Amino acid sequence: MMKFERTPKGDQISSKIDSFYEDGTFRSALKFSLSGILCWIYCVSIVAQGGSAIEKIVENYVADPDLRTAKISVVIQDLQNETTLADHNPSMIVSPASTLKVITTAAALKTLGADYRFETELSYTGQIVGSVLEGNVVITGGGDPSLGSGYLGTQAFEELLQEWVGATRSLGISEIKGQILADASLFGREGVPPSWATKDVGNYYAAGSYGLNVHDNLYFLRFQQGLKQGDATKVAAIEPTVPNFFMENRVITGAPGSGDQAYIFGSAFQPDAYVEGTIPPGASIFTIKGSLPDPAAFLVHHFRSALQEGGITSDQEGITHYNLYRPETSLVFHTTHSPPLTELVTITNRESVNLYAECMGKKMSHDIPEFSLQGFWQQAGVEARVLSNADFSGLSQQNQVSGRFMTDALQRIYQDPEWYAAVRTSLSRGGIDGTLKNMFKSSTTKGRVYAKSGLINGVRCYIGYLDMPGDEVYGFAVLAQGFSCSSREMSRKFERLIEAVLQQK
Repeated sequence: MMKFERTPKGDQISSKIDSFYEDGTFRSALKFSLSGILCWIYCVSIVAQGGSAIEKIVENYVADPDLRTAKISVVIQDLQNETTLADHNPSMIVSPASTLKVITTAAALKTLGADYRFETELSYTGQIVGSVLEGNVVITGGGDPSLGSGYLGTQAFEELLQEWVGATRSLGISEIKGQILADASLFGREGVPPSWATKDVGNYYAAGSYGLNVHDNLYFLRFQQGLKQGDATKVAAIEPTVPNFFMENRVITGAPGSGDQAYIFGSAFQPDAYVEGTIPPGASIFTIKGSLPDPAAFLVHHFRSALQEGGITSDQEGITHYNLYRPETSLVFHTTHSPPLTELVTITNRESVNLYAECMGKKMSHDIPEFSLQGFWQQAGVEARVLSNADFSGLSQQNQVSGRFMTDALQRIYQDPEWYAAVRTSLSRGGIDGTLKNMFKSSTTKGRVYAKSGLINGVRCYIGYLDMPGDEVYGFAVLAQGFSCSSREMSRKFERLIEAVLQQK
């Protein structure tokens, strides 16, 4: 687990000043004072010129007519010199959208440790008599968001099931006279924050987070498209199978090029949902993704089926526990570990995975009494009273930050080389990967922007780091809420802003 590190600049400077006077160098330095002052004035003027240029760039950005009624908070910071180069409403409160993930994942790297791995255990109760287990097989969740995750490979879920079948087979059993029991109680039953919008819940990006998660807590809903606008559509498949689940289809065919405009409406632990909206016309299968209403029951169903296919029968249906659960004594026979936290943080930030961020936040809250993101950052030395989070991923519009808080957090991370390396590596790189893959593609900007984007209704935000000439690094926060143009156009405005900053040296 990483520790906070900060260079003791004040102590070093004080020591140098004392020795400067004590060893007599003060008198000998007087004759060089004039040239030193002139050099200092020149350096300050250069910095001021650069700062003024960047201030003008920010002024032009916020003067855009599309931002006239928007809440805008912009800060650009020289991290090496710890100076603000330009800002606009630095203390204004704005919803951060998914840029909050940087705040959550950075805290997780410090709190849980860069090498931390989530664990999921298989154990059994009762006893094994011959080739028969007279007891239950228990799956105990440790909050791992990456269990059978598609971000680890397209076959990760199937590979997980086969791993577990092999582990169970190693017990020498061919029959389970008991249940497959899933203990998902680590984080409790409330997997979906109450502040998430109803139109989001039911869709994959708003999947609940629990003590036991699997397959990114999502399913694929596949439609047979209609040939022309207004045609009915048909649900061709739900994959993987979601047991005891019914989907009502209200989706029709939209205009050519209209894209995915279908939304799933459902809620946790409910056996039915409906989907409405439009999908584009065509003659093939069109796929969207929904959130699993009961991830633990889904896992039990598929594990039990995989065991039966592998020659191990179970004579009882499975059972799940989401509330506080005290199981009978069991013997652990297999543990599945997640990738190291650094890898999960990279997936979280580059792919903007809400489930991963929520599980990291809940794990910190579980392990540390009275944990809060605000408290963590205050302890780290960042003024964080403006930070208010209703979730850990940024999907809630009740979250609040300011541009100043964001750049102060980036500054604090930068001061700790190990922490900075882990966070920086996790961010999307302009023109290369993640959510910035199609931005900053020119030869002068490609690979120089490391950032996290954020997008929810009426909100477009970016925070991150800029590689400047001379090995200088700038931190930035550009937060916008309530603009009158499209989110795509806001992205273009941000890109032009940062391109102009990158050209200043």
